Amino acid sequence: QARVIYSNYGSLEKGLNGDFDISIFEILSEGWRLTYGSKLVIFGSLFLVWIISGLIQNVLFMPFPILMGVVGVLAEQYMGEANGEYVAILLGGVMLLGFFVLMILSMMVQAPLWAGLEMIGVRGSVDLPISFRYVFEYFKQFLPLALTALIVMSFVMIGFVLLIIPGIYVAVASFLAMQLVADKKLGAWSAFKASVRAITHKWFHVFVLFVIMFG
Repeated sequence: QARVIYSNYGSLEKGLNGDFDISIFEILSEGWRLTYGSKLVIFGSLFLVWIISGLIQNVLFMPFPILMGVVGVLAEQYMGEANGEYVAILLGGVMLLGFFVLMILSMMVQAPLWAGLEMIGVRGSVDLPISFRYVFEYFKQFLPLALTALIVMSFVMIGFVLLIIPGIYVAVASFLAMQLVADKKLGAWSAFKASVRAITHKWFHVFVLFVIMFG
């Protein structure tokens, strides 16, 4: 029965056309009900993803101080000690750029893990079995999920540069992109556009829901 429900669940066409309603109270109530008896798997999976994500970030960021040291030495060698102010500005720019690049790269590598965590929630919402193994289930879709993470992070960062509000809008509107790649097998760009188009119909409701859950 669950598989029948799942096969008819989540009409992409209805979502794109805005043919759905959002009741924040009902969503929170249903979410509380559906997680009953599943919290061990959910929290365990979250902890597992948190540990692995931390290891990935440590590995990726490990060479960063060495790189900054090399850039500093080269900058002083070619620009001279008299231009210390310019060297500091250069190092600051390289550090900021490098940080953003490594953050995006880190999110791309972690994308299948977070997609797996989200899909545990999707499966639980239609009474399909859930387990820790689904955290690793979506590495077979690594490339489209990594590209999706790249697209989402890039647009969110650009939005935050443009007076913050566009960044908040994109962060909320693109929330379903990963799930659309994992579940509906959409391409990265198609999933991003579909998520933005669908959520835009009820953007404020989704934003309020996120604020309540964050609180």
